[in-house]
Amino acid sequence: MNESKASIARALLRKGWNVLGGPPTEWDGVAVKDDVIVVVDVDSHSPVARRAGKGVSYPAIETYGKCSDCNGCGQVTETLQSIIVEVDDEEFLLQEGKEVGDICMTCKGGGYTWESRRKIVAEPWPMFKPNPGRTKWHLERDGEIFASGGGLARHRDVVRKIDNALQGDS
Repeated sequence: MNESKASIARALLRKGWNVLGGPPTEWDGVAVKDDVIVVVDVDSHSPVARRAGKGVSYPAIETYGKCSDCNGCGQVTETLQSIIVEVDDEEFLLQEGKEVGDICMTCKGGGYTWESRRKIVAEPWPMFKPNPGRTKWHLERDGEIFASGGGLARHRDVVRKIDNALQGDS
């Protein structure tokens, strides 16, 4: 059945669908095109069903790369003004002014630095329903199922039925 599901994913990709959750061989069974969602082989107990309306998130990561302040050259690339703040009649220097060519204080002149990227939410998943009852695939728009089917073994038939349902629904 996984090969049928992968074949359906490849066919949907060729037809311009956004296939969510990995390459066709590891496809999670959800694809989106315009305002239509196709759900393939996702029952109510599937972990994929819990992704509806959420995004896949990746934890904060540390990366080592070019300093974003000096673009990797280790020197100040534009003149920075001093920033002085006055609190209760006292002046505090928040940032010392720098001239072009001075050492970059972020990377200490090395040109490279560690940066922490916050949790990234990528690939937002649409709201969708798991396949009802004995169905193995369905199409939905605005939360309403408007076409469904019971088998995946003949993947060409599934793709043809999806195309026919979309043409009849337009």
